Amino acid sequence: MSDVEKKDISSAGNGGNTPRRIFLKKSAAGAVITALPATSAWGACSVSGAMSGNLSSFSRHECEIPPIVGGRSPGAWKNIRKMCHAIFVNSGAKDSPRNKCYRNYVNEFIDTTSMDLNSLFTGPSDNLRAALESNGGADGSLEFNLAGVYLNSYFGLYNIDNANNHEVASALVNSIILYLVTEANQGRAATFNFNFDVSNTSTTYELLECSALSTVKP
Repeated sequence: MSDVEKKDISSAGNGGNTPRRIFLKKSAAGAVITALPATSAWGACSVSGAMSGNLSSFSRHECEIPPIVGGRSPGAWKNIRKMCHAIFVNSGAKDSPRNKCYRNYVNEFIDTTSMDLNSLFTGPSDNLRAALESNGGADGSLEFNLAGVYLNSYFGLYNIDNANNHEVASALVNSIILYLVTEANQGRAATFNFNFDVSNTSTTYELLECSALSTVKP
């Protein structure tokens, strides 16, 4: 997927209400347009501070870029039936009983799990399935990428020690949102490169309920 060129950050009024800042993000998935309230509405560059409602003022003028390196692309997670054996090294051969067990689990997880995105995000849904189906429109391109980050974190592709930890995965995607928000509100180009590794990243994450099943395709 090719990058999309950044456009100038601009401000736009909305009928006399609080001005909203609009920016385009350059990412592997394409352009993302997000409307944000003016600077005075936002708080410190911390997930805990923002999620607790501490949005009165900036405590810092710069946020660190969340470290996202590797992990499978959102498209790989969306196509888990084909990619399961490549992502989960313990899932066995493609279409083996164990592999089917893994991908059924992951599909159900995607259908029923929300990322608990901060209210700074203006997308229509933070459900993983909705996010993976949203690529290509407005905030959809951003939530599409965030879904990939969440799944990579939850299933241990970034760090196996953080597997099965919703709080860590949610905090990571929210830190990306906060980074983009604070950059935009400081008048800087709000960009983020997700750096997904589309071919080589896998996880040793193990589903105990699938472990007794055969790894060989019938």
